[in-house]
Amino acid sequence: MNKIFLVFFVSLWAMLLPFQATVIEVNGKVQHKTSGEPSWQEIKSGDILKEASQLRTGQKSEIRLRFDDGSEAHLQQFSTLSLKKLRSDDAGVFQNTLRLYAGKIRAKVAELSSPQSAFAVETPHSLCGVRGTDFIVDAAKRTSRVYVISGRVETRNILGKGEPVVLNANQYSEISKSDAPSAPAAVPQEIYSEWALPQPALPNADLVAMNENPQENIPGKPQDAKPAEDKKSENPSAPKDEKKEEKKEDSKKAEKPKAERTPKERKKEPWKAEFNNCFNFGLLWDNRNKLQFLIGRQRVPFLDPLWIKLIWQPEFFFGNSYSGFGFGLYIPIISGVQKFWYNPGRWHNSSEWDFNGAEDGFHDILMKFVYIRMLIFNYYMRMGSISVNYGTGYIVNDFSNSLNFPAQKIIGLLSGWRDKERGFHLNFFLNDIFTAQIFGLRGEIFPFAMVKAVKSGILKKLYIGTVYAQDIYPVDPAYLTIQNARMAFNFDDDAFSALLPGAVPQEPDISVKHLGFDLGMPLLDGKKINLHVFGNLGLAEVKGREPLFGVHQPGFHYGPGFSAGARGALLLLRYRLEFLYNKRGFIPEYYDSSYGEALFRMQKFYSLVSRKNQDSIGWNIISGIKLGKVGAIDFAFQEYYDADDYTFAGNKMRLSFGIDKGVIPFFYAGAFYERTDVAGSRFFQELVTEKTKMGADLHLTLGRALELIFRYQRMYAMNGAQLEAKDSFEFEFSATMQKKNKAEKTSEQAQDAKTAADKASEVKNKAE
Repeated sequence: MNKIFLVFFVSLWAMLLPFQATVIEVNGKVQHKTSGEPSWQEIKSGDILKEASQLRTGQKSEIRLRFDDGSEAHLQQFSTLSLKKLRSDDAGVFQNTLRLYAGKIRAKVAELSSPQSAFAVETPHSLCGVRGTDFIVDAAKRTSRVYVISGRVETRNILGKGEPVVLNANQYSEISKSDAPSAPAAVPQEIYSEWALPQPALPNADLVAMNENPQENIPGKPQDAKPAEDKKSENPSAPKDEKKEEKKEDSKKAEKPKAERTPKERKKEPWKAEFNNCFNFGLLWDNRNKLQFLIGRQRVPFLDPLWIKLIWQPEFFFGNSYSGFGFGLYIPIISGVQKFWYNPGRWHNSSEWDFNGAEDGFHDILMKFVYIRMLIFNYYMRMGSISVNYGTGYIVNDFSNSLNFPAQKIIGLLSGWRDKERGFHLNFFLNDIFTAQIFGLRGEIFPFAMVKAVKSGILKKLYIGTVYAQDIYPVDPAYLTIQNARMAFNFDDDAFSALLPGAVPQEPDISVKHLGFDLGMPLLDGKKINLHVFGNLGLAEVKGREPLFGVHQPGFHYGPGFSAGARGALLLLRYRLEFLYNKRGFIPEYYDSSYGEALFRMQKFYSLVSRKNQDSIGWNIISGIKLGKVGAIDFAFQEYYDADDYTFAGNKMRLSFGIDKGVIPFFYAGAFYERTDVAGSRFFQELVTEKTKMGADLHLTLGRALELIFRYQRMYAMNGAQLEAKDSFEFEFSATMQKKNKAEKTSEQAQDAKTAADKASEVKNKAE
């Protein structure tokens, strides 16, 4: 059976390989998504793209692709492209079709080995079919232009109007939706300059530049010969003389084209401004007055059942691909409909608007920023809402300072320096620049990144990292009472025997420090099938005075903790499998996504110090399935057992699923269920405990700008001997007006044009 499965898996892998394009270079901000995915993801060099993948490039950004037949494509800034068709068979027949919605692309098509092979580029206005050609396509709002550098291109109107036009080398044509292609004309000189191409020796002559020096152009070559700027011949059957010429040029190390800009060249680029403007209107309703608003550390209940919410969210960026500055604002007004809307002093978030003194005024101003970001080539900085994940998350796992946003806005700082050429990355974060409590440092090096003798891309990605993190105030005296601690953390009464009933505990002066080391390397680095192995070591220290557990001496006495595992993806399945061994009560993932909540931080702290002498072993399983165009299911489970007698020590579990936007008309939704510290023997007997949380959200879309949103969440707490549910319900009507920048408008118009063109193409195909 295992052999059958192995043969099936290898056969499937071999069948998938031809249907792909490889990312060979990325500059700037380039994103992609596959069919059915709701959001765009960042793309990097080495990624594998399949059929139906979509790409878009931002300002001063570009990407280069290489296809299985040897062809290459270069997509410039403000462009949107779809890999509409990537097909091949065992006989070496390739059929590739690219759909350029907007922007500019240069395609260098390899000599096709089979008459049945084809390479085509579509735009909203034109269809270009080529064989062994170097050409450029520019898709604008109303027209498309096709420029042929070498070879021959047949272009026609996308709707079939008029006759097709054949373009030879150094010729171009312009096509609109309503007209046939224009007559061939000479390619403008600025096109060669824009793409860093050698100027033709004679206009409209069937000549190909064999060297970047125009004086060395050799006349009489065939039209489909490749320019010498391609460092390697795309045609394996090219004459030996041409290959020798190319080797000579390689040895000369000719200058790189301007598309590969150096830092000095990027620094000289002109700065440009981008601006987005968004308004939001919503209603909050709660028939039980259980909605609360967090101001500082004080929870303030809503006084009316119906509240109005007005939000202004502008975003601004000014800069180029080398450096720049940007910010995003979140300016809310939350007011009761019946009484307070006309009185700013009685708004629910009026403390954000009182500007009481210089210090409070500066704080109130800074609270309006969701983020402030700055880029100076390798240096980056973001202030405001931050999210941090260090390494594989062994110590700092998706920590966020915006857990209660927008009820509570915290201004954090994330800053770092990344140098890919030298192979290192330094990072620093602070959860709150006003009342700093949590901060962390990480250094990461890629020891083989600078070694030219190492050719393996996988080995160059081997990394070694170190992490330091500290919570300088894990126990908040505002919450530290005997009753709250007993109810929230379910401690034995013996843990509180040192305190008299009703006594006010002493204010703690305590801190927690973590030190970690990690090592990792990808073994498989494909887009759909990848495997990343890793290992971690962690230590913890508790230092200071705390009334329940006394004085703790300096030193990393908690740990070491070890972990080793693998993570990656297998087609639709995402996975992470990890074995953990924790000595002296060490807790992995200490600073996780919930750590910003004061009560949760106390729980983590007391769990650490109460298990100081307890060794445990366990595992961590995280998995998820992307259900094509439907949605996703994600599951995470972590459990520990005492290393001596294998008794239960603790666990946590989370299950969530979501339905993607667009699967069901006017509807998308998600739900989750999570719980902690439930022994396996009672796992299915006690589905609901005081450590259970569940929730769901439902979105009804009424067009591009209107949404009805329903949110529900349930938590539990012990009220004496009874388990009491705590529900919160939110209804929101959202009307958004957004001013898009030019690139976004072009992309949206291109999508509309694509829909119309596809319908027209279907009608044409049926007629034929």
